[in-house]
Amino acid sequence: MAGAETSAWSSPRSTQGYRARHGRHRGAHSHRKGLVPDVRYLLDTHAWVWAVLSDRRLGPRARRVLAALDESERVGLAAISLKEAAWHLARGRMVLAKENASWADWLRDASSLPSLEILPLTVEVAIESERFSTRFPTDPADRLIAATARVHDLTLLTRDRVMRASPEVKTLW
Repeated sequence: MAGAETSAWSSPRSTQGYRARHGRHRGAHSHRKGLVPDVRYLLDTHAWVWAVLSDRRLGPRARRVLAALDESERVGLAAISLKEAAWHLARGRMVLAKENASWADWLRDASSLPSLEILPLTVEVAIESERFSTRFPTDPADRLIAATARVHDLTLLTRDRVMRASPEVKTLW
């Protein structure tokens, strides 16, 4: 993803220019009925990592959504995605570019982007994660991510075909 619009997603190390232009301004609250002002989308773990790394596997519609964010908009990330990414990174299941000092430093930087809103694991999210049908993915992280999207009335940006085929959560890719 090239261009100034996507600089917040290019690399955790390149966020200084974005912060200089946009700061941490949160803007006026949106008129959406969701629980988190100025957040309409939730990134699945892989979508977040791919967005930060400018990976071509990020879906074209997801890429456009992220590129169109303005300074008052943010994109959500379920807190469980931090654990999921840490697990994969620590075990070498996700490989970062050599210029990154360590996976832990990368994770700290990638989770502190100004356009990212980390949404906590709450009692309501935990309850909602158990309300999906038996046809929905059974992986606890997937269920918590999808439940976070439902509780906050967000569209989930995911490549997961089973979640995208399900009417139980709004998705985009």
